[in-house]
Amino acid sequence: MPFSMKARPLELDRKGRVRERQTQGKMTTIDKRDRARVKRVAVEIAAKLGLSVSHGDLKILKPSQTDCVTTNSRGWAIEIARLGRGKPDLEIWIDRFTGHAERKLYACFYSTKLDQIEALAKQAPKAWRIRKLDDEDLSEGKFYAMRRRLPAKDFNRPLLELYADEGHHFFGFYDPTEDEDESTEQGFCNSAVEFFRDVLRKHPSDHSEARDYPRIERRLLKKHLLHERDSYLAEECKRRDKYRCQVCRMAFAEHYGAELGAGFAEAHHRRALKDLPDIVETVLEDLITVCANCHRMLHRMEGLEGDVARLSKIVAASAKSPRKSSKASAR
Repeated sequence: MPFSMKARPLELDRKGRVRERQTQGKMTTIDKRDRARVKRVAVEIAAKLGLSVSHGDLKILKPSQTDCVTTNSRGWAIEIARLGRGKPDLEIWIDRFTGHAERKLYACFYSTKLDQIEALAKQAPKAWRIRKLDDEDLSEGKFYAMRRRLPAKDFNRPLLELYADEGHHFFGFYDPTEDEDESTEQGFCNSAVEFFRDVLRKHPSDHSEARDYPRIERRLLKKHLLHERDSYLAEECKRRDKYRCQVCRMAFAEHYGAELGAGFAEAHHRRALKDLPDIVETVLEDLITVCANCHRMLHRMEGLEGDVARLSKIVAASAKSPRKSSKASAR
């Protein structure tokens, strides 16, 4: 879904993409809403990238000062960062390429060089189930879209788009949400940052706390923690569970307020540690959302598949048991 494939015959920039020119009068209320939305989201993601991603070649742009680009996928796109001259760009889109009536947000790497995008895809965590798209997946018509509508299971799934006939290539993911409330946009922003960070980070950091699973072999522990630290999948897990701990049912936004606690939680890999050598890839169903306290308690247990259920029973029993009086506690 390259810019040049989607570009109307207006004023082109260096990539063959079309810049908006005197189109405001033709825009509907929905168009204005979606264009403002992609701009707002791009500004947020660029700010988060600048704070959380460390990469020598990464140059963060200022989307607030950058024009949106009109595309022939019936939407808009905006650059948020670059990896250097002649290297891939990081971009945020909102369009109807997926074939759905509502425009969907999209975060991606873009390049005219196929080998660059393929290399980025190879750097992605092996756990990701990447779907490939090529020229055969495109419909024929005035606007570019997928020949078959993107199924629900492929939203939030990395898409590797290699278009040999057009010479434009992408690696990114589409967000399924249609609402533009603050929580859903925050979820997409978090997922986009984690996606970019996981691709750019070739080697995940080793975990330094030797107290986790003290009775488990360190080789298995390291593999467990690597599964948990697939940030993109972890973020999708937390969004699925609405950032609520699946053990004690606590949500940080309810406890600490939306301004401080919104979008905060941790992800735990529920598969038994002894089974990890046989696990080829982590899927979303392997992860659950937990609060920091319950996560630490899970890491103190045996590393068995039933640990989550056992800890849930412990928490429930503790909540029902009578507490000591304040006087007794003070003694």
